[in-house]
Amino acid sequence: MKSLFSIGFVLLALHGFGQRIIVSGITEMTVAGYEVGGVISYESKGAWRTGAFYQQSLPTRSEFANRNTFWGLINSIPLVKTEKLKFYGVVRTGMVNQKFFVLTPGLETDLSVGNNLSIGAGFSIRKTYPSASLKINFIL
Repeated sequence: MKSLFSIGFVLLALHGFGQRIIVSGITEMTVAGYEVGGVISYESKGAWRTGAFYQQSLPTRSEFANRNTFWGLINSIPLVKTEKLKFYGVVRTGMVNQKFFVLTPGLETDLSVGNNLSIGAGFSIRKTYPSASLKINFIL
């Protein structure tokens, strides 16, 4: 109960200073198949975001196929901001299958559909090929 109260207090304080916590669900289509996961990030007053992400490939029917995991840090820099639409430059850095360090540049756009909800679409370079992603963002 104390931890729940502490988390609520921190979220209230961040809201008072114009900063927000954003929790997102993500689906990405790469050259190797679909990956799903989540992102938790902190957004500053200037709309800069930093956070952590985790993605895992969807299971396949083959019993020999690996389920690739990709996790790490995500940083987003606002390139264009309007009231309803934001366009970001995104860099994800992290580990794939706990063996390979990866740096993934990309572009992403967010469209606000309510006070606490936005949807996004993005493009990045993964495994030397283009990939596309869709996100749904819940603003706390």
